[in-house]
Amino acid sequence: MTKPRLTYLFCFLFFTGCYQARNDSIRLMSQGLELAKSGNINSGLKLLAKAAETDPTNHRALYYQGMLYVKRLGETAQGAKLLEAAIKLKNTNYEYFYHLGYAYYVQDKVKMAIEAYRRAIELKPDHAESHLRLGIALHSASQHDAAQRAYRDAIKHDGYLALAYNRLGNLYVDFEEYVHAAQVFKNGIQNNPKFGRNYHDLGMVYRSQERWKDAVAFMKKGLEREPKHTAGYFNLSMTYLDSGQKKKALEQLKSYLARSGSDSDRLRIQTAERHIRKLDAALGRAKR
Repeated sequence: MTKPRLTYLFCFLFFTGCYQARNDSIRLMSQGLELAKSGNINSGLKLLAKAAETDPTNHRALYYQGMLYVKRLGETAQGAKLLEAAIKLKNTNYEYFYHLGYAYYVQDKVKMAIEAYRRAIELKPDHAESHLRLGIALHSASQHDAAQRAYRDAIKHDGYLALAYNRLGNLYVDFEEYVHAAQVFKNGIQNNPKFGRNYHDLGMVYRSQERWKDAVAFMKKGLEREPKHTAGYFNLSMTYLDSGQKKKALEQLKSYLARSGSDSDRLRIQTAERHIRKLDAALGRAKR
């Protein structure tokens, strides 16, 4: 009878130690997340790393580290390694693959991103964001038909996902299918009227069709909903200019330049400055 009692005692002690390690790991993980939430990212990461070390089966500790590196620090290579490690421990969580796909995509590892997003979709077929991000990755890889299907799947699973409409509409624009593009943007506006970019891009479709009044109206609506869309002010300026409304074009170009501190497109800024000089000269001569 002695042997079974010793075996039982060993098992009891073994599992008690495992539970203690898991509890300690979860406690450290919670503390690390609280620190990160309060803005102390580095200290939070240290506690999360300690949580993963305390219980090597704690895949959530690895996942949260990876997310902090990717989303908060922008260190996507390190973040991807941690997400990969989490997946080795738990390969049935669609979120892990979804965020790993993003980390790959940001590093221009498009093929790997596509594979990660597809795995996320296998695990959760109705996750609209995975379909959307898959579409974006496929689009950048010039797999246009597959990208179109992915965008449509995203909309099917979440009819309010405004960016999916926007990406699908602009895919049609790339191929000059303006009628289809306009309809997609309109659908996006109807289902999510707060998202400014679909108004702007519908305005751009109308501009390509020389429907100047409609173009201006929708670009303005886009800027009302997204005032920080710096390029939108530039495009509205060019629409006024193309339609012969020189005075409004000049006013809008100056308004764009006043906001262009957040615009990294130096060529666009130079174009605006050049047009302002020409318009100032032309309107000045007209006054004389």
